Amino acid sequence: IFDMANQHDDESHVLIAGAGIIGVSTAYYLQKNHNVKAITLIDPTGSIASAASGKAGGFLALDWNDYGPTGQLTRRSFALHRELADDLSASDIQYRRLTCAAVSVDPYRKGVSRPKGKKLESVEWAGNDGNTAVLGMRPLGDESTIAQVHPKKLCERMWQEICKNVPQATLVKGRVTGAVHSGNAEGKLLGAKLSDGTIVEGDALLFACGPWTADIVTGIKYHSVVVPTRSVLSQCVFFSGCGDPEVYVRPDSTAYCTGFPEAERRVTERPGEESIDETKVTTILESVKDACGQ
Repeated sequence: IFDMANQHDDESHVLIAGAGIIGVSTAYYLQKNHNVKAITLIDPTGSIASAASGKAGGFLALDWNDYGPTGQLTRRSFALHRELADDLSASDIQYRRLTCAAVSVDPYRKGVSRPKGKKLESVEWAGNDGNTAVLGMRPLGDESTIAQVHPKKLCERMWQEICKNVPQATLVKGRVTGAVHSGNAEGKLLGAKLSDGTIVEGDALLFACGPWTADIVTGIKYHSVVVPTRSVLSQCVFFSGCGDPEVYVRPDSTAYCTGFPEAERRVTERPGEESIDETKVTTILESVKDACGQ
């Protein structure tokens, strides 16, 4: 954050470039813990969580990164989501604990060599009519280590709380091109300059922009589809077979389905302007249908 060190918290007008999870959560904790009286989010779409932050699966695992560089951060994030659920209402952000399993499937053997007894008793996706593609399963976590949240609902609920508690909370549509200072770059921060030349005044500026901002970041694109389920399920599944789709069930009788990543490439698509490959969508739907034995 530019030029906030010498400001008293309750006198600062904080500008945040980007209204995704980083920008919104920063604003949320500034109002909660630092009594900031004015916050302006600036986003090219003029909306909350319009890009990746609002389209992710919302799957949370406590210990899957324990042996990597982000292990402690992952555990802290897991705990923070629980705190946010307590503060904002778990139902409002679709937060809940659930289980997760790796399920091996083969659609060509469904109804032919169905595993017996305990091999299927913990597989929520395996039907009782014998028409299943499931060969076996391996637990990946239970309610003590697995949780989920609806990313867009979380961002929107945090912004709602910010608007309720901050006297001046504003969402501005625009693309920030840089900081504006008095005199030179070492002078007092005056605000943020937008691509149309507009100056948004403020005392501090945080850049919380996405990977498309500079056209230099590479990434792997995934498509996703939200489908209805016959009932509320409580087991997220990483399928092995049928193209290896991933299915994150939600408490509103839907499931977020994804998989089939594209090759790594430079990120150029803008928020709200992402291209959709209908063949990828169809492939995901068909693979999930096959994996579920339908």
